[in-house]
Amino acid sequence: MNLVEYNVVKKDWRNIPIKFALFYPNVYRVGMSCLAIHLLYELLNSRNDVLCERFFLDPNLPLTSIESKRYLKSFNIVGFSLQYELDYVNFIKALLESGIPPLSKDRGEGDPIICLGGPAITSNPEPLASFADVIFIGEVEDTLNKFLDAVIECEGRGRIELLENVSKIPGIYVPSLNNRVKRVWVEDLDNAHHALKQIIPACSSNSPFHPVLGKSFLLEVSRGCGFGCRFCLEGYNYLPMRFRSFENILAIVNEGLKFTPTNNLIIIGSAAFVHPRFKDILEYLYKCGFKFSIPSLRLDFVDEDVLKLLKLGGQRTPVFAPETASQRLLKIINKRFEEGILFDVAKLVKSVGFNNVKLYFMIGLPGESIEDIELVVDSLRKIADVGFSHPKSIRVSFSFFVPKPNTPFQWFGMDSKQSLKRKVKLIKDALHGDRRFDIRFPNLRESIIQAFISRSGPNITPVLLFVAKNGGSPSSWHAAEKFFKLSIEDMVVNQLDFKYSFPWDDVDIGYDKTLLANEYSKALSLIK
Repeated sequence: MNLVEYNVVKKDWRNIPIKFALFYPNVYRVGMSCLAIHLLYELLNSRNDVLCERFFLDPNLPLTSIESKRYLKSFNIVGFSLQYELDYVNFIKALLESGIPPLSKDRGEGDPIICLGGPAITSNPEPLASFADVIFIGEVEDTLNKFLDAVIECEGRGRIELLENVSKIPGIYVPSLNNRVKRVWVEDLDNAHHALKQIIPACSSNSPFHPVLGKSFLLEVSRGCGFGCRFCLEGYNYLPMRFRSFENILAIVNEGLKFTPTNNLIIIGSAAFVHPRFKDILEYLYKCGFKFSIPSLRLDFVDEDVLKLLKLGGQRTPVFAPETASQRLLKIINKRFEEGILFDVAKLVKSVGFNNVKLYFMIGLPGESIEDIELVVDSLRKIADVGFSHPKSIRVSFSFFVPKPNTPFQWFGMDSKQSLKRKVKLIKDALHGDRRFDIRFPNLRESIIQAFISRSGPNITPVLLFVAKNGGSPSSWHAAEKFFKLSIEDMVVNQLDFKYSFPWDDVDIGYDKTLLANEYSKALSLIK
């Protein structure tokens, strides 16, 4: 299929030393809704000694670069952005299909340097340590130019010397050298580059290339989160919480919308609603005539003014993530809301004039009982009775709890498959036939695989390679279990001993890890 885009950069290959392939190992429409892709593309192409072209693993696109249709092996550096563990197999498949040896030990001087980065790999780089030459730990803005300078400096000296040099850069892990690494982050967001010339595809909304977040300018107003939800990877792996200044945000909007052909903005930041001038930002965007929305709000940080501004800005459906309706579970996960707040916010949403609301809940949280699931069902019915009477006016997206590295809940196991199925059935049976609800559940098997990868180390190298070589389908995972005599489901339900040595323990995450242990102990005491 033909893909036409605005703000694409095409450079002359003849005299540029670094040819960098930026690879998002999933479909285009998801990758182009990831701000990191826009940021990296702009940062890389801003250098005269670098050209950057994009790749996606998309059935509607050939496995060649978007910009020049070249194959992956034509580039001397390949950087993969890994946002989710389920993309790890896609990453390995991309190497196999491109004729690049997937294991770093098998690559030679004629092969590209394979780099990995992203939130999933920062929290635990070890499952892919055998595949990567270089892993970026943390936020890449301050590290990237140092890495590229080292590549230029080592030109013609060979892979080994290059890897030795880049291993000395803070925030870079070279698995073959087993160097100690500490997570790096941008201290002042106002000094961090923000992508201004964001790529927008020229396609209709029903095209497979239409971005998940629409043809929008992605506006980052904050980074990190300070609420401390004990299950949350982003909350712990992006500490400390930081804000862009109001003035910097306005400058980004004014400059970015000169170059990016859209009138829509998506406000990015896991806790953007906490920005001290959040309302001022919304008011400015509205006065400028922009359409805008925010992917998620917090129940105790929303009021009538915010909701009215979002409605004026064109947001059709406010989104909240209560996670559970149980006060007991809210204390366990450290996401504390006053009792009845969900019902009160639902009434407020309706009174402002919204006809729809979207809610995120989690199933299988540590200490969860059937009674807690029944509370979710009861709360959903009460919300519907506020006046959300239209078909599918309450959209509910459930996820399964998956223990994440470098969070207080890393010691907990998943709920059992049988228990999760029973809870899902309870919800489906209770709300069956009620047309007011649009209920979505994730694939349970995929969540189990995610948990397996998330808490593993280099020991799963042969498993990932086997699955990738066999296509990465669900059947290939079953075949891998049979071949390696594994039971992935049994492995992910185990609650780990407090003194368990995790594969990622050697990564300095940037704060004292006794924080995780203390928070885990608090959760345990509440469960018992």
